[in-house]
Amino acid sequence: DLFGEVAFVATTSAHGTELWLSDGTPAGTQPVDIVPGPDSTFENPWLPAPFREDLGWIAIESSAGLHVVDLDVGEQILLQPSTGWGGIGVATLGSGDGARLLYWAYDDVEACILRSSDGTPEDVVRLPNMAPDGDIASLPGFGCDGGFAVAGSLGYYVSCDLATGCELWSTDGTLEGTQLFADFEPG
Repeated sequence: DLFGEVAFVATTSAHGTELWLSDGTPAGTQPVDIVPGPDSTFENPWLPAPFREDLGWIAIESSAGLHVVDLDVGEQILLQPSTGWGGIGVATLGSGDGARLLYWAYDDVEACILRSSDGTPEDVVRLPNMAPDGDIASLPGFGCDGGFAVAGSLGYYVSCDLATGCELWSTDGTLEGTQLFADFEPG
């Protein structure tokens, strides 16, 4: 449910692969035709995620990366380009002016990095790494496509450092609001 409507991605010969909104009726089901005509806006998109309902924005992942779509003007920006890693994983922390997108992003140098943004490329914050050396392969069961839970305005995820090992961390999407939640296994 997004802004009282269902958001989904569909491919048609008339519109290509586009984001669609529906009020649950055939007449109320329309594409957000960002690239008019049969050319597609998104290549291999995943499900859209609500973000900044007050501004009419949503977030959607595709094989190109993480996009923020402004439904009011039918435009999208590429917030986080993909570097070949499948799935970014995205969630919204908080609401209104304080809302932040929380997402994993793969970097060829640093591997899997947790980041947040207010929805613009100018405001991307790199949060503490999942592994001390950036190598997510050293952490069995972790990937760059999720691995966080959201409760209200906080996101919870596993991060590792040399002092505490791998423990549960919390974040409000800012560096100042990111901290070790609990050292369950000291050392």
